[in-house]
Formats: sequence, structure tokens, C-alpha cells
Amino acid sequence: MRLSRSCMAAALAAGLLVTNVAAAADVFDPYIKVATARAKAEIALRDGAQTFNRDRNSWNDMWQSIEKSYRADIVLLQRARQAEGEKGEQADRAFIKEAETREQAAHAASNALGQAQGARTLAEQKLGEAQHQWNNVANALSQIRGAEDSWKAAKLDLGMLEAAYFAIERRALECRAQAEAAIAEVRPVKAEWDNMLAETEKFVVGRVPAQK
Repeated sequence: MRLSRSCMAAALAAGLLVTNVAAAADVFDPYIKVATARAKAEIALRDGAQTFNRDRNSWNDMWQSIEKSYRADIVLLQRARQAEGEKGEQADRAFIKEAETREQAAHAASNALGQAQGARTLAEQKLGEAQHQWNNVANALSQIRGAEDSWKAAKLDLGMLEAAYFAIERRALECRAQAEAAIAEVRPVKAEWDNMLAETEKFVVGRVPAQK
């Protein structure tokens, strides 16, 4: 006996309803919730590792650039001052004095970066703390992940396990943001030294002899 089209449609709708209800129930399955929370924590740690590696490289590149700008600034000022001094009585004393003042300011600014409250010291402390905390979070994830099977076998509260994974994800994201903030603090310092070198290059135009 054939089913009418209306009966077939009703059966199909009922089947879809059962499937949807089952799928919805799966979302609330504590084992699935734990697996989802674990995956999010693992992703946060994975992305954090990439960020720390990239940021550390960026950090090193910026400080090397700052050091290059500083050294180039000093060399230009010294060469310009020396060249001007060799003119004897025709030397521009005001220019020589200004070059000396700029050189002293560059030395002072460079020394200040590494002092206790200097920009480099403070940023290094922040980046180092973020890296240290991130390592602790990675260790915590490894330990909890290793205990997950025993936790389930002991029929302990899976909600607590899920919450632990969520806490790890949240802390990993915080450490990553802290590292990015430490890097961001260096960018204006680099810009300042880039500008200082650019101003020095303008200042010594026509005063520095070509290198042989």
C-alpha cells in the first residue's frame, strides 16, 4: 500500500525534527562541551605561540633599527663638526656648538632607554612577564589535558573541567594582548629616533664631506 504524499511529507518532517532535536541535544552533551572548550584553549595557545615568536622578532628588529639610527646620528654630527672645525678661522662656531649639543642630546637619550625607568627596560619587563605567564598557561593546559581521561573515568564534574579550559583560553588571550601592548610601546620610540636622524641629516646638509 502506497503512502500518500501528505503522509510521506509528514514522515519526512518528523524525521527532520528528531534529527534536529538530537543535534541540539549533542550541543549540550557535557563531553562535547569539554571537547569544544579544550579545542578553543589549544587554538589560543597555538596562536599565542605564533604571536610571541613574531613579536619577539619584531621587537628585536625595532631595537636594532633604533640603535642604527642612534649610531648614524652620532657619526653624522661628529663628521660635520670635524669638517667644520678644519676650516680654522672660517669655521661656523655656532654650527659646531649646535652639533655638540645635538650629539650630547643623542647620547643622553640613548642612555635613558636602558635605565631603570627607561622605555626599553619597562617594555622588556612587560614582554618578559607576558612570555612567562604564557608559558605557565601552556603548562597548565598540558597538565589538565593529561588529567582529562582520569577526570572522566572518575565521573567528576565535567563542568569544572570545561571551566578550566575556558579559563586557560581567556588567560592565553590576555597574555597575548599584553605582549602586543609591549611591542606597541616601542613603535613611538622608534619613530622618535627615525625623526631625530632625519633632522640631523637636514642639519648637516652640505657640511659632511663625501666618504672616500
